[in-house]
Amino acid sequence: MSKKLTSTKYPFLPLSVHVRVTNRKRIDLHTQALIDTGFSGDIVVPATGELKQYPPDAYATWTMADGSEVMAPIFLGTIRFPELDEDVAEMVGVTVTVLGDLALIGQSVLRRFTLTLDHGKQVILEP
Repeated sequence: MSKKLTSTKYPFLPLSVHVRVTNRKRIDLHTQALIDTGFSGDIVVPATGELKQYPPDAYATWTMADGSEVMAPIFLGTIRFPELDEDVAEMVGVTVTVLGDLALIGQSVLRRFTLTLDHGKQVILEP
């Protein structure tokens, strides 16, 4: 394991999302998530995925970039960043919002790390 995660897919970071949707079923998503500093929440996953088939833990209202408001299902989950040390790579109790068609990482997750956007070439995430 590494003490930092480096992604050359600027401005995306690799991410694993785990959500328990029933007592016996867990959804595991592995994706490249766009860093969205304008999103105040934790994580967004596309509404086209498997999660939309299950009842959410709750709903949240989000204000979009154009000022419109949408209500979206949310699940409590766990996220994991590959390549980071075990003790900092996993975050439990993350709010996973199901919305849109692109995975996003928001400020609530990013503020727990040092994020370096290196001249449009790479993204570095460090504890």
